[in-house]
Formats: sequence, structure tokens, C-alpha cells
Amino acid sequence: MTSEGFDPPLDPSIAAAVLMLREGDVETFESSEGGPGHAYPEPTVRFGGEFYEGLRALTTARATRDRFQVRELRQVWPTIGNEVTDPYWEITFSQAPHISSLTSARGSNIRVGMARITLAGYRCERCDHEWTPRGKGEEPRVCPKCKSPYWNAPRRSEQRKAGQRPAKRKTSKATT
Repeated sequence: MTSEGFDPPLDPSIAAAVLMLREGDVETFESSEGGPGHAYPEPTVRFGGEFYEGLRALTTARATRDRFQVRELRQVWPTIGNEVTDPYWEITFSQAPHISSLTSARGSNIRVGMARITLAGYRCERCDHEWTPRGKGEEPRVCPKCKSPYWNAPRRSEQRKAGQRPAKRKTSKATT
């Protein structure tokens, strides 16, 4: 099943979640990627069914090994006038589940676009901790993990192993 088979077509960011639920035998009837200009503030999929259907949808979404970060599963009992109608389920996600390639519980691939980004950061020469700085422009004074002020200088023993001559230490001994 692909996202092109729906009329109107599925929102691109929620298509993978809808297809995953459909392949898990969850009968969805409405979805939205959420945000400004959409029906819901967050990515949401609606579906019908009894109590077990809600648990099936939750289990199906969690079986993707945290690719879909479920925010809420709720049963909604809408009213028309003063009359309560039949309930339906809503499952919401903490972020839009747009993953480049997903494999469903049945083994078929679901393809959705995702951009690749690269972040610049620092690595401590002492403890190998890697981090992205909060501020721009200034080089960090210490490693945030080991607190070493020599985070950007290799150890003297490593310099000797590499055949480099270590820099001389400055001494501050007073001479008399």
C-alpha cells in the first residue's frame, strides 16, 4: 500500500504513520501532519474501534522501535447537541514521523523523504567526548564532560608515541 492510493492524498509527514497503522490492521479514517493550516496542532491519526483497537494501534506504533514517538492515545466521545455519539480513537505523535525508510511489521518498505544535515562541533582529545557548542564564535575553554582545559591538545604521552616532540612546559618557579 502506498500513500498515493488515498483521496485526498495523505500529508507527507504523516503518511508513514498512517501506512504503518493500516498494515497493522488498524482502520484509520482521518489524519493530519499538524501545525498551522492543519486540522490539528500536532501530528494526529484518527481510527475507529473498541478498546482493543486502541491498544493494537499503540502496539503497532511502538513496534517500530521508537521511530514513531507516540505522544498520546485517547478515546474521544464527540457530542452532537446533547447526544453522545459513538467513540473513536486518536493517536498523536510528539513530532511528525517522517523517516527516510521504514519497514513495516509485515516487511514491506515505506519510503518518505528526509534531508541529511551535518553539524559542526568539538571533540575532547582527553576523553573523546563530542559536543555541539551553544554559542557561536568562541572556542570552548574546557571540555563539558571532563572539564579539562586541555581538551584541544593531545596528551604528551600520545605525542611521544606519534614521534612528535612535546612542547616544553612553562615553569613559574622563583629563582633565588
